[in-house]
Amino acid sequence: MSKIGRLILSASLLFAFSSATTAGQTFTLPCIADAAMYGHSSELDFNYGAATRLRLKDYQGIPFFQFDFSPVMGMSTVSCTLFVKSVDGQFAFCTDIISTIAAAWYEGTVNGSYQNGASTYSRRVWPDSLWAGEGSDARSVINGDNGSLVNTTNMCFPNNGGWAQVEIDQALAQQLIDGRAYGLALFGKDIEYNRDIYSREQSGGEPYMVIEVTEGESVAPAGVSDLTV
Repeated sequence: MSKIGRLILSASLLFAFSSATTAGQTFTLPCIADAAMYGHSSELDFNYGAATRLRLKDYQGIPFFQFDFSPVMGMSTVSCTLFVKSVDGQFAFCTDIISTIAAAWYEGTVNGSYQNGASTYSRRVWPDSLWAGEGSDARSVINGDNGSLVNTTNMCFPNNGGWAQVEIDQALAQQLIDGRAYGLALFGKDIEYNRDIYSREQSGGEPYMVIEVTEGESVAPAGVSDLTV
């Protein structure tokens, strides 16, 4: 093979390798845990891990989600979308906050009762472990506190069977891929009425995530430490 031929072959191989490593790959990630944290005085000590519905209503209803990121560990985010389904088919157009969660939490297996070892609005691990020190609650590890990341998203339910597409900033998705956060929380700021979405316990209504990624460097997961109110 001539020198020119070898150069052309080398350039072709380099281009092919570059294309293979930079082309985005799309994954659908299932929800592996969800529970709503309810801040009403009659509910703040109860776990709702087995509920089929999650209320979205300011501090009185904050859905928490965990997804299986194992297929995309070590990769870099291109785009990420959360899919959740409304119970009544659609929501009024509004602006909601989506946040990563800065502390480990535990889904639980009950619906509106006490459960040792499960998370509630008032306790990260009922009944002994606080979310982030004296006076903290579930809000202390979301919405930009204690290393959580946040972005504002318009969540609207078009006529597609009640499913909403919630766009997630790359930085939030990357924090989850890198193991530096413990799921996502939806926060309906200033919402004064109940809006319910289905949990993973509801067949046909399970939340899921679609993420596009490229090859990238992984980051060592961070532990839960030095959380403050």
